[in-house]
Amino acid sequence: MGIAHSGLSGIVAATTDLSTTGNNIANAGTVGFKGSSVQFADVMAGDVGGGVSVSSMRQTFTQGSILGTGNDWDLAISGRGFFKVTDSGGAEGTVKNDFYTRNGAFGLDSKGYVQSGTGMRLHMYKPTVIGATTIFPVTTNTEEIRIKQDDTQAKTTAVLTGQFNLNAASAASGIATADATPPASVTTDIDPSSATTYDHAVTSAIYDSVGTKHTLNSYFRKDLQNADGTSLWSVFTQSLKDDGTTYPTTGTDSIYAGTVTFDANGVLSKIKTPATAGTTNTDATVYDLTATPQVVGSTSLTIDTGIGTVGISGTVTMNIDSTTQYSSDFRIVQIGQDGYASGSLTNIGIDEGGVITASYSNGSTSKIGKIAMFAFNSPNGLRQEGGVLWGKTNNSGDPRPGSAGESIFGRIKSQSLESSTVDVTQQLVNLITAQRNFQANAKMISAGQEMNQVVLNI
Repeated sequence: MGIAHSGLSGIVAATTDLSTTGNNIANAGTVGFKGSSVQFADVMAGDVGGGVSVSSMRQTFTQGSILGTGNDWDLAISGRGFFKVTDSGGAEGTVKNDFYTRNGAFGLDSKGYVQSGTGMRLHMYKPTVIGATTIFPVTTNTEEIRIKQDDTQAKTTAVLTGQFNLNAASAASGIATADATPPASVTTDIDPSSATTYDHAVTSAIYDSVGTKHTLNSYFRKDLQNADGTSLWSVFTQSLKDDGTTYPTTGTDSIYAGTVTFDANGVLSKIKTPATAGTTNTDATVYDLTATPQVVGSTSLTIDTGIGTVGISGTVTMNIDSTTQYSSDFRIVQIGQDGYASGSLTNIGIDEGGVITASYSNGSTSKIGKIAMFAFNSPNGLRQEGGVLWGKTNNSGDPRPGSAGESIFGRIKSQSLESSTVDVTQQLVNLITAQRNFQANAKMISAGQEMNQVVLNI
């Protein structure tokens, strides 16, 4: 009879509902888990109802609560994006299966790969360096994240950056005219032991190719104060130290770096550097603002560190274009350089954009990569793979790569995890409802059997 078939279909549907609800409750504590619900549809046999069937299983891709953990590689997504992971099985370089997950409980394996507890390796966008800027092209061609524990290689100092205020009240050592012609009455000799031969001194560290630290002293001397308020300063570099040795500043060891010119308002207006680097065998003369041969219009000075030194070769560019000349005490606003000794990895940081930055014991940092993010047009069409993993299907559409912090992809929260979206209270209510549906449909089958027995007894 139809009542028995309807009851049987109801039991099957209720069993599916009970199983789904039970699975939700069991995964209430699973990181990144998305609860599911069962959708039903009636079954018609002509004009007469024939029971019920399961029409679909729908996942609830709502945002889970984000809880802090304190672990560096615990990552949570605040948004609709997914992490891309691949299985770690097989030989290196072989094709691996792509999966997508919201479970950000990662860590490092013995080889330095970032992977989940089930061995799924997290992917990133590779960095591309353009000048002084690092970018991360967004593409489907991602790679597994690997944190190498090797020491970083030392970097030779190439650029020294400084911002100073030179005291405008300093007396000019030369002649106060813009029309002076060489030779003027000022020589390039300076004596670090005598403060009367220069006005200001700056000490900075630089590094050679093997990471040995050296000290570079730079000297500023005011040479010309012109009637129109402009002034000219000479810049010298000297006293490079290696293993405690200080080199002299006269004769063949004297290094002339160039001149800087300030306008009447104390703003740096011109930098000149010699056409070629070299030593001065005798006392050189200081030229006025139109002196030659010099490279005019530069934004930096070039220092030949191979002169009077041991263990350093090449040149260092000194960027001082933000330096001022005001009537106040000499002040070092900022000084830095881009060299460093070798160092070991001390920390990994991940920002909300997913950029992974490694910090080393020598104070240097390196951007390793950017965590790859993907989104789908229809997340409900994703295929559940187990282990809080999903695979793409025709219904979900192809994964769209993107960056954390942009559009729908969401932000990445480091040292945090996304909790399950399961509401246990609601699921317990669903469990009771599904259980009653099961009992009611079982009662229908029992009633049908009784009716069949009545017919048989006629």
